[in-house]
Amino acid sequence: MDVVELDPAVTRLARAWFAYGLRAEWPAIRVTHEDARVFPRRNEGRYDVVLVDVFDHLLTVPWTMVTVEALTTIRERLAPAGFVIVNVLTPLDGSGVGFLQRFLATAQQVFPVVRAYPVETDVAPGATRNVLLVAAASAGTLPRVAWPEVGWGPAGRPLIDAHAPVEYLPAKVFWEGLAWR
Repeated sequence: MDVVELDPAVTRLARAWFAYGLRAEWPAIRVTHEDARVFPRRNEGRYDVVLVDVFDHLLTVPWTMVTVEALTTIRERLAPAGFVIVNVLTPLDGSGVGFLQRFLATAQQVFPVVRAYPVETDVAPGATRNVLLVAAASAGTLPRVAWPEVGWGPAGRPLIDAHAPVEYLPAKVFWEGLAWR
């Protein structure tokens, strides 16, 4: 397993406070301290699963990880039956859904199969929560799961390196009043 972490302090915290490196280094985990956008371009490996979890907050979405170009690079690193999971913070109702709708449009530009699953289903639709966007390069890769998908699809033009207004889109959540679970 390759873990790409921008900040070495996060790895130090994992060693100090979590099981990682508690008794010894985990031999199957390689941690690389590098930008997650650069790593897949530099690395020739193929991956069964790529997990993108770089969203720290609604207003700190790293645009470099949510564009057609970024997702294309990730797709190129997937094994033939591989898939990508992106953890996104978003509400499911109101104008704050604009980022997720644009990101769905972006993912559908790159992957033939894209689904979005809210992690928690028992919270108010306008409350911000984690949503897992799952995408695959081949139609038969993702099995149907007994979990509800978000109730709407993509909207707007895909995010690209030349135009990715990721600060503006999630900011709409604050205009309506931020709600958490």
